[in-house]
Amino acid sequence: GWTQQPAQAGGMLLSGSAYYGREKEYLSRTDGNKNFVGLRGGVMFGLLPQVDLFGTASAQFGTYDRKNILYSERRNDRLIDLAVGAQWKIAPGWSLRPQISWTRNTSNTTINEYERTEGNITLRKDF
Repeated sequence: GWTQQPAQAGGMLLSGSAYYGREKEYLSRTDGNKNFVGLRGGVMFGLLPQVDLFGTASAQFGTYDRKNILYSERRNDRLIDLAVGAQWKIAPGWSLRPQISWTRNTSNTTINEYERTEGNITLRKDF
């Protein structure tokens, strides 16, 4: 992972990371274990002293190690996730964070494809 605050950008913060993992099958999952690799990136900008805006993007690619008996092929997924939001510091130690995110998973096994949009508001207390 990497995080950088460009000196000339003032209140801007940039971040990025790459990752790799292995997900072990659970209860004899038809597709078997999953190996995955991904990238994440984000930017945060201090709009006002109490308000930060942020955006993130990520992509993950996963391959499974066993042929799916329904499709007679090994499953491969591609996941894209985008999010934007704000963080408002409403009082010392308290923040309100509205966010909207969009996720799309494409796969060579169509039953595993989906798209969703989520909106949420989080109230947070830091101790």
